[in-house]
Amino acid sequence: MDKIYFFVHIPHTAGTTIVTHIKRNFKQSEYLELQFNDLEIRKRLPKHKDYLDAVRNRVESLSGKERDEIKIVFGHVVPWGIHKSFKQKAHYVTFLRDPISRAISTYNFHRTRYFLQPQDKNKKDVLEPLLLDGRVPEFSGWLKKKWGRTKYKNVNQKQIQFLKNLGYLNINEKGGQELFKKFYKIGFTEYFDDDALPFYKEVGIEKFFIRQNVSIKYTKPNDERARVLATKILEEDIEFYDKIRKIKMKTLSNKKHNDLIKRLKKKRMLRLPFTQIIWGLGDIGNIGKTSIKKAVYGISTK
Repeated sequence: MDKIYFFVHIPHTAGTTIVTHIKRNFKQSEYLELQFNDLEIRKRLPKHKDYLDAVRNRVESLSGKERDEIKIVFGHVVPWGIHKSFKQKAHYVTFLRDPISRAISTYNFHRTRYFLQPQDKNKKDVLEPLLLDGRVPEFSGWLKKKWGRTKYKNVNQKQIQFLKNLGYLNINEKGGQELFKKFYKIGFTEYFDDDALPFYKEVGIEKFFIRQNVSIKYTKPNDERARVLATKILEEDIEFYDKIRKIKMKTLSNKKHNDLIKRLKKKRMLRLPFTQIIWGLGDIGNIGKTSIKKAVYGISTK
């Protein structure tokens, strides 16, 4: 492959589903995963240069042959500029999500993990993003006190801030056309099939699996009180998301694209039962109280 793809996984935008498809369609030598725990990032409040330096050290630890074999780099720590450490032509890809739905999803994810995985309850990355004064808060209290204020590993952050930290936006940038100059594709969780399925086709993903990380809905996405509160607190991220969405939607409404999506959905529908049974049977036991139908056709939450 003369191209290399960099999937910037913003938490709670359906990224875990995409990562699952990458891992189960490519050899381990063909992808590189970049997460906080795999990198030497000592600063509690790292900046773009700190991320880039840490990732460069990781990449440069690989031989030239190993680097040339990599087709996709993905994770929560994929900083702008890391493509310069590779010879292949670079394509950056990411997904955004409606900020209110994403905040509710993040809260539900933290609560689900806290209650369903008791063995993790003493781990810092489980406790710090969720608890207030040692207790599990309701959504309103969590949003006011934890959203955008937890600095640990970039969790509970606005999408615009996450992208600034990794160098995709300047510190004073509000988002817009500039982002499209760096990203080859920007997808949206709300239009997951329209954006993910063509990406799967382009990179050669042929095995399909159910949606991953579908959390218990402690707070429902259509909870009116939660959405009213979130609208006030997430104003900057909502403005950013709306700008990007308006630009992107201009390119989607055409018959050729719609016909392609229909063909790809049919292909997935026919293949998913077989690939899921052969390569991903264990997923079915990990979807908690969510139905199989919801896991297949619902929205991933991580």
